[in-house]
Amino acid sequence: EVALAESASNLLHDDADNAMKVIVNARRVDIVVDNAGFELVTDLVLADALACAGGEGACVTLRVKGHPTYVSDVILEDVFETIDTLAASKEEAVAAMATRWKTHMRSGRWVVAPHDYWAQGFPFWTMPEDVVAAVSGADAVILKGDANYRRLLGDLQWPLSTPFAEVAGYMPAPTLALRTLKAELGCGMAEDRVAYAKAESDDWMVSGRFGVVQFWEGVGAGESCASVRAARTKEYFAM
Repeated sequence: EVALAESASNLLHDDADNAMKVIVNARRVDIVVDNAGFELVTDLVLADALACAGGEGACVTLRVKGHPTYVSDVILEDVFETIDTLAASKEEAVAAMATRWKTHMRSGRWVVAPHDYWAQGFPFWTMPEDVVAAVSGADAVILKGDANYRRLLGDLQWPLSTPFAEVAGYMPAPTLALRTLKAELGCGMAEDRVAYAKAESDDWMVSGRFGVVQFWEGVGAGESCASVRAARTKEYFAM
């Protein structure tokens, strides 16, 4: 709690409270996973909490890459190897936790869904129809990492104060983006928060010190989102 309080000033936008109102009551949450190692362990802890909070019938889908682009990218095998490693731990609590995770897998409360699209560099508004159909069944999508965030923005230089909903409102389901800033682009950050970060550090956009928690509630998702995706895709490939 102390560490969280001390780092709160480094969040340049925080929609966590609004997001949790949706996510804790969701029947299905999709997590677009980013890095292997300790980060994957924390993702699985989150997935465990969501599966348990959702009650019977709740499902968490872990969307992983069909192949790695970077050496740290999570693929199907990483998930199972991580769980097996933790299940063999000499720490009783760790082993018990991983054993519960195996139960989630067997029961269908956890689903691991690899797809090559997650390893590509195209903007998310170019999402193929099979991915759109799969993701649209979620009550919420949790998007992890700076690279995924850049794809959400199409790697474009949006004005930093542009509302997150205006940028990401094409997604096929309510979307929560968790990002540590490591690239010189962004959105949804108030001018006073940007001014604060600039005063703290010249390299505030790439240092990894600052972050955002941004949520789009999915209002109007459906045909309007499909229209935005189609228009942006046409414009993107016409560049």
